[in-house]
Amino acid sequence: MEIILFFIFLPIVSFGLWFGLCFIILFFSDYLDLSEYYKVGLIYKKPLQKANLAILGSINLVGSLYVGIYPEGLYLSILPLFRVKGAKLLLITWSDIENLETQQANTISLKIGPKKTKLILTDKSLFEDFSKLMTRSL
Repeated sequence: MEIILFFIFLPIVSFGLWFGLCFIILFFSDYLDLSEYYKVGLIYKKPLQKANLAILGSINLVGSLYVGIYPEGLYLSILPLFRVKGAKLLLITWSDIENLETQQANTISLKIGPKKTKLILTDKSLFEDFSKLMTRSL
């Protein structure tokens, strides 16, 4: 009887722990705060690419943040495995992004949203997309 209860409650407890962990990560990375202002939804036609290294707020989102750099703004999406309530696709327009700077080779540092959340992207292809877009807009 105890073994049956164990196998019944193990998936429930595991799911609860996973959901709680994902919520904590998204909360401390300020992704949920940004989603209050910039939510687009889940349906989009623009291709996004996985950022090798992305730091959002104070949390390092290695390989779990998808980014798209387009003329209308910066698209952000979290890995589907980590999506919890409110974690949908975000479109942050360029007018809401400050301190566009490239620190080192292949690194972009931005401050986004009303709370000036820090976003650092380190990825060669994203850096190239960003550089092309900035030279076209100048």
